[in-house]
Amino acid sequence: MIDALKKEAKKQQDKKSKPKPPQESGPQKPQEQDLIDLLAELKMIRSMQVRVNKRTEDYHKFYPGVEQVPDTAAIKDAKERNQVEMVQQELKNLTDRQDKIKGITSDIAKGKNKTRD
Repeated sequence: MIDALKKEAKKQQDKKSKPKPPQESGPQKPQEQDLIDLLAELKMIRSMQVRVNKRTEDYHKFYPGVEQVPDTAAIKDAKERNQVEMVQQELKNLTDRQDKIKGITSDIAKGKNKTRD
């Protein structure tokens, strides 16, 4: 992801250093940069979402065939109880990450991600 952003920034820098035909107008440059910034944000969001989905699937493998993590009060073995508590905490962290992704996506849709000059 970072490499892709660096490559895109280098392309933009190369474009700036080359002489441009007089036909291009000034307003188009900021629009292109805005699109590149938006594309970078969307790629980052997608990367975050893929990681959350992958981790969720990985934790589901701990308990195949059930939708909920078992209740820790019903588990007698201390080692197994600790493992279940760890999985519950990790799932809570994934929930928090998903909420952040939702907020970022909402901000982009509402235009709150744009900086004001």
